[in-house]
Amino acid sequence: MTTIDPATLPKGEPEGGFDEIHLAARQRDSDRVRTLLDSGVSPDLPNRKEPNGDGGNTPLWFAVQGALGGGMPVADVLLAAGAEVNGRCEYGTTPLHMAASWGHLDMVKCLIEHGADPTTPDDEGRTPRQMAVSGLAKMKQDPIHAKTCHPRIEQWLTAMPKVIAHLEACEA
Repeated sequence: MTTIDPATLPKGEPEGGFDEIHLAARQRDSDRVRTLLDSGVSPDLPNRKEPNGDGGNTPLWFAVQGALGGGMPVADVLLAAGAEVNGRCEYGTTPLHMAASWGHLDMVKCLIEHGADPTTPDDEGRTPRQMAVSGLAKMKQDPIHAKTCHPRIEQWLTAMPKVIAHLEACEA
C-alpha cells in the first residue's frame, strides 16, 4: 500500500472546492486516485461548493465526465474501491446521468454492469435516457452551440443514439 506524505496534501480549504481526489479524477490520473484511496480517502467524497455555486460531485462523477479523455481507468479504480454507483451529485444527477448526457457508451455500460439504476430521476425528474434524448434534440436544433459545447461533436452525435438505445433496453 502506498501512503501519502501529509506535506503534499492541500492545506485548509481545497482550491475551488476540490480535494486532491477530485483533481486527480478530473486529470484522469488513475495512479494518483489509487494512491489516495489506499491512504484512506473515501471514493465517495463530495467536492465542496465551487466558485460557480456547483458542488457535491464525487470523484466517480468527475471520472465519468472525462470518459472520452481517459476517465475509464479512473472510474474502474473508483468502482473497484466501492464507489457508490448511484450516488447523487449536483442537481440530483448520478454518474449514469453524466455518462448518458455526454454520450459515453462504454461508461454507460460499465456503470450499469456495476449496478447503476437507469430509472433514477434527477431533481427535475429526468432519467439518464431522458437527459440524453433531450440533449441530443437540443444539439440538433442548434448545431453552432453544439460545436462549442462538444468539441468532438461528430463522435457525440454518432454515440448518442447508441447510448439512448442501450438505456431503453436496460429500462425494459
